[in-house]
Amino acid sequence: MHTTKTLKSTGKNKRHTVQKKKRHGRRLDLVTITTEHQPSEDANELNDPDPLRRKTKKKKKIVFVGARIHPGETPASYVCQGMMNFLVSDSPIARILRENLIFKFVPMLNPDGVYVGNYRTCILGQDLNRCWQETSTHAYPTLAAIKEVTGALTSEKVKLS
Repeated sequence: MHTTKTLKSTGKNKRHTVQKKKRHGRRLDLVTITTEHQPSEDANELNDPDPLRRKTKKKKKIVFVGARIHPGETPASYVCQGMMNFLVSDSPIARILRENLIFKFVPMLNPDGVYVGNYRTCILGQDLNRCWQETSTHAYPTLAAIKEVTGALTSEKVKLS
């Protein structure tokens, strides 16, 4: 059983914690970066010849990024942080990306394995990349939570943006 709780919210981003009832109590964060801005119906914006500035009435697509499923892959943390820093910046490209897409980041998919210092495995000694087919909330609570969140996003039953 998990709940999604908003911890911080601005016009550009939101941070949720997917909290699990698990043995070690470390949280699994889900960071959403987008704008609340809905595309305008102004004819000039809809017909702009520049595809980067053109607004559409289409629903925003979701880009899902996960990092650190293997605790030893520390460069993934830097890449993930760099992507998030860029997307919340004042760059015109970042603004266009936020207006047209919803970015969902899970910066650390294996917080328990990272905490105990494992190089490639979770706290139970399992490589989580080999366990995606399992749905055990006891053995693999982070994978179960991510599968539930992505399933909800896919089916559009839950809005997490």
